[in-house]
Amino acid sequence: MMPPIHYYNELFGNYYELCRSLGFEYRYITPDKGMFSKEINYPLLESRGVSIHVDTREQKPYKLNLPITVTTLKYGDYTLSDSELCSDLHIERKSLVDFIGTLSGGYDRFTREIERAAEAEAQLIVLVEESLSNCMGFNYLPHVYKKTKVTPDYIFHNVRKLIQTYPHIQFLFVKGRVEA
Repeated sequence: MMPPIHYYNELFGNYYELCRSLGFEYRYITPDKGMFSKEINYPLLESRGVSIHVDTREQKPYKLNLPITVTTLKYGDYTLSDSELCSDLHIERKSLVDFIGTLSGGYDRFTREIERAAEAEAQLIVLVEESLSNCMGFNYLPHVYKKTKVTPDYIFHNVRKLIQTYPHIQFLFVKGRVEA
């Protein structure tokens, strides 16, 4: 529910400097490179034996630039085989309908998955394949509203509760599978 980073940049000059002045630490980014390095050397990673582990229950796996190993993951749908590169970071992919189902009827099961990740000191990113604005107004989307009885307020109450309870989880909303 926070404004986008560019709004903070307009108000304060630099979002990352503002965070640093407030005492926040970087979790996944380095100030000199931004969130992701622009140049990923896939051949080098592949030569080091790095692959992407995909959970066996993942129904629509992404096609990615590194070799894929299908295996059973205790939490999340994707991770790198080399935990030194990603500090035990796991991605949990969700379509909009899956996101709604998980944060309503599947909430208890999902909480147990998050707790397993916490016990292993793993970071978990929930990657929702829909924009935040569509997720917040899913009850107006024709392909969703007839399938659910919950409201966006209920779903995002549960999102806030998870974020406040578990510091190792983040939600990321993107515009579909291509952007994901």
